[in-house]
Amino acid sequence: MVSLPSRKTLRKFSPYGPNQICIPCRSCGRPLYFPQCRKDERERRFCDMACREAWRTTYQQGRNSANYQRGITLNNGRVYVYRPTHPRRSVRGYVLRSRIVMENLIGRCLTPIEVVHHLDLNRLNDSPSNLVLCADQRTHMRLYHNTGGRKK
Repeated sequence: MVSLPSRKTLRKFSPYGPNQICIPCRSCGRPLYFPQCRKDERERRFCDMACREAWRTTYQQGRNSANYQRGITLNNGRVYVYRPTHPRRSVRGYVLRSRIVMENLIGRCLTPIEVVHHLDLNRLNDSPSNLVLCADQRTHMRLYHNTGGRKK
């Protein structure tokens, strides 16, 4: 006795039915059959979620992403640069651009407690003439924010 495929499988992979068209899976190339009216739906171009995730991890991350900005991103009004080999990188591999500029200016890596201050208080302006290196957060607060070394 031959078992019939489920209704879901028939819908996805069966050429039977009126006005069916064949679209290959974007990941594995397996033929998918859909009604003519649904040929442009983006989420329907994959056999299943495993094929979709395999395609996504290959073609939509890093330099292949449509949103790739040459490794530069903004977060909380600060500019981060993608440097996966930097010793003080984040979990995702990003470092503050102001710290990179200051490291290039003084010729060494900054310690974790050193703070880079922007003279004009514009965090997007990372020109070397606008940056000052402070030994620690307490000195930074005392010199530039008039708090006597404590946070407000």
